[in-house]
Amino acid sequence: MGDSFILNVSFVMPPVLVDEWEAWRNKEIDKFLMENPCLKSETFEVVSEQPGGNALFSVQWRCCSLEEVKVIDKFLSSALPGLSLLFGDRVNHFSSLMKKVG
Repeated sequence: MGDSFILNVSFVMPPVLVDEWEAWRNKEIDKFLMENPCLKSETFEVVSEQPGGNALFSVQWRCCSLEEVKVIDKFLSSALPGLSLLFGDRVNHFSSLMKKVG
């Protein structure tokens, strides 16, 4: 049986902030993944044109259970406020939980 859920967090920012955001992502997410080696994430750049010329990145976790989703959600609830402190409203994020069908 394959993965049941994808937890997606999208980040929208001006292109000039991409390097700083990547440094934040590497520090926060890599540390979390080292502490939780069974969990894996992938980061994608959305290459379709974005309003205002912004950059859009998607960080996705493939989860086999809602318990895994809860672990990641707990991490995100502690990490994302730090992102807001660092960047204010210059980097926005939104999350979605998708369930595999078919």
